Amino acid sequence: MSKPSGRGRETILTRRQFLKAVGAFGVATVGSGGLLTACGGGGQGGSSEPVGLSVSHWPTLLYTVPWAVAIEQGYFEERGISLDEIVGSSGGGETVRNVVTGGLPLGAVATPAAINAFNEGSELKILGGAIANTADISFVTLPDRGIGSIEDVRGKSVGFTEPGSITQGCAVLSLQGAGIDPSEVELQAMGGLSEAITGLKEGAIDLAPQLLPTAIRQNEEEGLITVFQTTEYVGEFAQLVMMATNQTVQQQPELLQNLIELYQQAVDFTLENLEEAAAAWANNSEVAEEAALESLQIIDPSTYYSTALTAGALNTTVEEMKAIELLEPGDEVDWEELLDQQFLPEDQRVDLAELQ
Repeated sequence: MSKPSGRGRETILTRRQFLKAVGAFGVATVGSGGLLTACGGGGQGGSSEPVGLSVSHWPTLLYTVPWAVAIEQGYFEERGISLDEIVGSSGGGETVRNVVTGGLPLGAVATPAAINAFNEGSELKILGGAIANTADISFVTLPDRGIGSIEDVRGKSVGFTEPGSITQGCAVLSLQGAGIDPSEVELQAMGGLSEAITGLKEGAIDLAPQLLPTAIRQNEEEGLITVFQTTEYVGEFAQLVMMATNQTVQQQPELLQNLIELYQQAVDFTLENLEEAAAAWANNSEVAEEAALESLQIIDPSTYYSTALTAGALNTTVEEMKAIELLEPGDEVDWEELLDQQFLPEDQRVDLAELQ
């Protein structure tokens, strides 16, 4: 079976998992679009219906590693969950729509996109964390731009992907964290990560955002220089959270409980078995195993992945949304209505009184 490309609706079971599924459930069928589905029941939250998930940028970015680990380690089968597919997306609102209108029970989605959808009337809940900082995001330049540090960015042009994106927010928060007024630079939407790098090389911008694992190859091949890593100026940040619709919370609580526990189980495995986690990611994507391992070593998985919700991470997200005008300065998030922490252990729950 060929590896998934990371575009659209992806087949995610490897050959090894196919054999395990047949052994565990006794029957396997090929569903529409060639997607492998296995029918089982019982177990911990098992379902006779195949389950799909929506994961931002599956399977190409670091967000997806715990899910790849869960596939390779057989965690879905252990809990009686028949995994149909993981639906990839370009992030943001697309991932949210996969859950809200696409009938998928759970999504690992960008937190600002979830908050926006909620504010616009979508009946959804944030159930837990997923990605707790921005260690995968950096900003790069070329040697001829005269930029050696973030202090040299004044009067220069800084690119980001799309208006309202995490890269825009990280650019603004990083500048502010370094004591630079964003008005002192020219912030420019480039349309995407590859477009930003192209714009950098062609002289349209002086600084471009970059994400792991692509950064490893690009820096070597294009001679790019890392000016700053965003965690130097942006601490905790709820990049991605676990989200479900109100209906799913009411009708399938056991499934959601198992999926969230399964994710944390995969995170714990990753922390203890970094090389195996890298291999799992590589086996479910087109990321080279060496680049996968190097990326995991760069980000410090112990602070990057977690189902926990923290006031620091959520408040920084609100700060970012206000900084790029996704929220008005006086706006407040109705956390009491948006959060449902019943699926988290007590020590991973956030005190609502500490939230902005």
